[in-house]
Amino acid sequence: MPKLADPSLEIRLRNKQGQTICARCRAVTTCTIMSMFSRDIICMDCEDLERLHPKFKEASLRERAPRPRATATSLASACHTA
Repeated sequence: MPKLADPSLEIRLRNKQGQTICARCRAVTTCTIMSMFSRDIICMDCEDLERLHPKFKEASLRERAPRPRATATSLASACHTA
């Protein structure tokens, strides 16, 4: 199941013909997924290779872990510097 990502964080590489290319192998592809290790948009062949990485399970769990939501108060306090 592909992970849902913030579309503003995705950087899809395209060739001159407008086709999507993999950020790792540079192959033309129609099916992509975001890497568990970076924000790269990769093809399914590269994703298969990524799954063989010894730290893939750890990265996968970290990627799916709940993140704290920003609140108006926390955003406002982050903007003010002392």
